[in-house]
Amino acid sequence: MRKILIIDSEKSMLQQYEFSFKTVLYDVVPVSTIHEGMQKMDTAIHGKKQFDIILIDQEPVTFHTTKIVSHMRRSSLSTPIVVLSFSLDKEMLIQLMRSGCNDFLEKPVGFGELYSRIEDAIQDFPFYVPADETDS
Repeated sequence: MRKILIIDSEKSMLQQYEFSFKTVLYDVVPVSTIHEGMQKMDTAIHGKKQFDIILIDQEPVTFHTTKIVSHMRRSSLSTPIVVLSFSLDKEMLIQLMRSGCNDFLEKPVGFGELYSRIEDAIQDFPFYVPADETDS
């Protein structure tokens, strides 16, 4: 079972993500703030139970978002990070990718596309180690 950390300030979207990812047998850890997400990630790393992927749904994507992604990347080299947003200018997208984001999806996006891109990000990430293997 894959483990996903989902960060979204909209409670209704968190519930929708949680329901959808559970149908494809993901262990879902939903949080509504970046701060909570960082705490969950740090706890997981110290407990050697890292996430398979981190999904950040943030409006708007700003320079602050790139700093968060950069911090997450430094904390967890083996976890792909995917960001969703309604709009993003080209320069911000470049900064986001340079900060360590593996993929970006523009909303609205259907669950099939989101799931496919997340699976691709996990499989294509060069440092990926399944969360189950980090438990030993």
